[in-house]
Amino acid sequence: MPECTLCDLKRGVVTSNDYWIAAINQNQATLGRVFFALRRHETDVAALSPEERDALWEIAGQFKRALATLFAPDHFNFMFLMNQDAHVHMHIYPRYVAAREFSEQVFADSNFGGHYDPTETRPLTEAQQETLISCLRRTLAIGD
Repeated sequence: MPECTLCDLKRGVVTSNDYWIAAINQNQATLGRVFFALRRHETDVAALSPEERDALWEIAGQFKRALATLFAPDHFNFMFLMNQDAHVHMHIYPRYVAAREFSEQVFADSNFGGHYDPTETRPLTEAQQETLISCLRRTLAIGD
């Protein structure tokens, strides 16, 4: 089995709990994309324990509220895709009717009202990533 990139996740980490690691998505095509990776290796969402499931909904709710406070998305997509990383993880993709500006960059949701565009990319600089992580931590009331 090839090495699992989510088993030892270090990039973009915002916070974690006993079961999940929360991180920003490297592709910020829509501002505030985050994901939650299970702390143990598992490939089947249906195999989550009740504690893992409950902890996921708790952390997802915390991040949804933080993203709503920071960027006021018009809609949220919640997705278990696991196409590129066969490790249980869930994405939150905020969706926007109008563009948002953050850290001197404009973020437009080019396909609002339809499926998100998986080919659309908007990488952040390292400084912008750190700014986004800090904003999320502050809104979640987590120390750096």
